[in-house]
Amino acid sequence: MVDKTKIFKYCYHALFLLLIIAFIYGLPYHIEYVKAQSMAKTGLLDQHVYLDKNLAKTFPNYDTNSIQTAVEGFIAKNNYNVSAYMLNLRNGANFGINEKEGSFPASLNKLPLAMLIMEEVEAGRFKLNTKIAIDVSVIPEEYQSDITADYYQQNQKLPIHTLLENLLQKSDNSAFWILLSLVSEAKLDNLLDYFSIDPAGTMSYDRSIQYAGKKGPKSLANIFSSLYFSNVLEPDHSEYLLGLLANTTFDMAKLADLPATAKVAHKYGSYKEAKIFQDCGIIYYEKTRTLYCITVRNQDEDSAASTTASIVQALQKSTAQKRELLDVFAEIGHI
Repeated sequence: MVDKTKIFKYCYHALFLLLIIAFIYGLPYHIEYVKAQSMAKTGLLDQHVYLDKNLAKTFPNYDTNSIQTAVEGFIAKNNYNVSAYMLNLRNGANFGINEKEGSFPASLNKLPLAMLIMEEVEAGRFKLNTKIAIDVSVIPEEYQSDITADYYQQNQKLPIHTLLENLLQKSDNSAFWILLSLVSEAKLDNLLDYFSIDPAGTMSYDRSIQYAGKKGPKSLANIFSSLYFSNVLEPDHSEYLLGLLANTTFDMAKLADLPATAKVAHKYGSYKEAKIFQDCGIIYYEKTRTLYCITVRNQDEDSAASTTASIVQALQKSTAQKRELLDVFAEIGHI
């Protein structure tokens, strides 16, 4: 007959032994983790280096002169009207080309709105699964003909997360106006001002001409750096929005022919009537993190997207390599 008491004692002792072994082997890692947490608070290095030793000795490229010269040559050779700003998020190296020259941001204004909605979530006004009553009357008449307008007319209620996904992944104008009706204009203006973006003209092309303001690539890049460092939102919420931007219907990584392991979290804005195309994002490749913001003027949308992709490809190559940049545009066959 099986002695259940002996079996129980055996299992108890075996489990106790396993816990001791786990404690012995896990203790050094725990001590190292506690030390890293302490040094992150009191040490003189960037706190992320203490928490992730893989960030040390990565030799991120400080040389922006070569890539700036290459991009300027590419623009001049093709007689393009382009403004650009690049920031290496690992070491702060950056350059700009007419980076303060502002243009109507078009759909790039959807990202500050998404951040403001997330602030409302954090304040407890909404949850991501809160269903919002859809009022199509808030969609301006000129957008009523959008293909997505029918979708909203057929859905009386939709959760916040669905509206955000449509807003950022599909650049849905109807979702923009519905979400905009949930927040105050003053709060949105304050957020734009925080990013050093002049609120006047951000929502209207006509007003953007009247108020040139601060809407250049360098100012627009502040939105993405704020998400990356989670300066405005809780980390989980910044991660959520960047995750949406990394899975959009407009795939910049594919268009720019980046390596298969690279991904781009980005948002583009296009105002076809004035031939303005802008794209801002973060390139993630191995240990490099490259923020870019590019404005292309006087080209049709497809051509402008191709021009942007050429510059994005060059930026990725220059940031990834640890040697002097040669003529990357000639190397990749664009000139």
